[in-house]
Amino acid sequence: MDAVAQYLESQGLAHYLTEIGGELRGHGVKPDGMPWWVQLETPPDGASTEQEQTLVALHGLSVATSGDYRRYFDSEGRRYAHTIDPRTGYPASHALAR
Repeated sequence: MDAVAQYLESQGLAHYLTEIGGELRGHGVKPDGMPWWVQLETPPDGASTEQEQTLVALHGLSVATSGDYRRYFDSEGRRYAHTIDPRTGYPASHALAR
């Protein structure tokens, strides 16, 4: 994402929002002068309501999200997240969201 941002800025773009595989980066502002707002999805856990929202203004910032409630696999009765623990090279063993 940093390389894309550097390229866009080297081409003279002062205002942009880019997304690659769930990673977003906003720089500058939208044509209306407002920042690039993104809403983060709340994992389904039964306790949250539709009124709960997390909004982030991407004004020179990046955000990367990943939900193990969407991407996982089950093997022999155990659930594995798609996120790899770089210390072990195996799927992360903690429960981020369910």
